[in-house]
Amino acid sequence: MDDLDDKKLDDNDLHNNLQKANDIIYGQLGYADVKLSFVLAASTALIAGATSGIVGCLVQVYSESKSRLPDWAWFIFVGVLAYVALLNMISVFCVGLALNPNTRTHGTKRKVDVKEGKVSRNQYFYGDIAKYNIEAEGNDANETVASKRGKYINEVQQRGYRGSIEDMAGQNIAVSSIILNKYRVTKGAVFCLIQSVCPFWFLVKIPWPWK
Repeated sequence: MDDLDDKKLDDNDLHNNLQKANDIIYGQLGYADVKLSFVLAASTALIAGATSGIVGCLVQVYSESKSRLPDWAWFIFVGVLAYVALLNMISVFCVGLALNPNTRTHGTKRKVDVKEGKVSRNQYFYGDIAKYNIEAEGNDANETVASKRGKYINEVQQRGYRGSIEDMAGQNIAVSSIILNKYRVTKGAVFCLIQSVCPFWFLVKIPWPWK
């Protein structure tokens, strides 16, 4: 058993393990966005319902044909509906920020490679790969699709197998960080959503978003 525990993975096994992790991580990224979308839909529906309810109450108060309820009762209804709308607006704002696409790669603020004189591109981040497009900003106008593809292949070959492993590890770290941020926002958004329809829910349990 000790021999098995001490055995290190070779490059091929390491690459395969990182690739499996990459697939799982990106699956979790999609799952996080789906959950945020459900919270966004629920909060938006509550905002629409609360807003229409506020308008209805105010119309009832200022209409010529008065209802049996006194004005103060209608204003209480307006206050409750405004509370619901406000909390869900906060929820929608947070979810909107969290649904931003993944535009960050590992070490966005990384140092310049001294040997190459530039920051190496990440083979597993679509933002870096898209820079090989002939229409990308800063590209030579004389470059063709074929030349850019050749440059892309050449740089991937130069990075080599170990470079591929490093890029995949870095991207796994970057996307995992993004997923954790999305889950934190989801927790806070759900708290606002439930709190808006059950004001005393926090007395039972307080799921602080920052925990």
